[in-house]
Amino acid sequence: MKWISHKLTTFAIYYTISGAPIQSLLASTSSILPDDIGMGPGRVIFRKHRGTSHNPLFWILTLPVLFYLLKKMLPEIVLALPGAYIPEPEAIFIAITVGITLHLAADSLSDSGIPLIGKKRIALRLYRTFTPALFHSAGFTLSEFAVVSFVLISCGICFALRRFLFS
Repeated sequence: MKWISHKLTTFAIYYTISGAPIQSLLASTSSILPDDIGMGPGRVIFRKHRGTSHNPLFWILTLPVLFYLLKKMLPEIVLALPGAYIPEPEAIFIAITVGITLHLAADSLSDSGIPLIGKKRIALRLYRTFTPALFHSAGFTLSEFAVVSFVLISCGICFALRRFLFS
């Protein structure tokens, strides 16, 4: 999935469920971490796209370290930025975790999937990646566009129903 697709779908899902714009932006931004790590400086370590940086086991081991760092360092950041609204460490951690989880879930729906153990992969094949694109300038395949559209329309309907029924 393209980065914009990850960001849009993650923001839509998180905001529809939580109604919290700051945390939704955090989730959306963190939704590209598996790609960012695997293709950025971590490329030296991870070597290939959708390798270790897309393995759920890697994140199960890494996220507790992130939580510890957030709990330890965030109070110092809050003191350095008086008057700024910064969510609690737990809320930030949940947003980041949801962003990463939704990225892995979205990639597991693709034809190339995500790794598990050894050569085993989760690939539900709902959309194709790296194929000639229907929307060539945006780089989307028709199947990816359909999945993203379905998620966004579903979130829009759920958000509207929530507003209508619980207002």
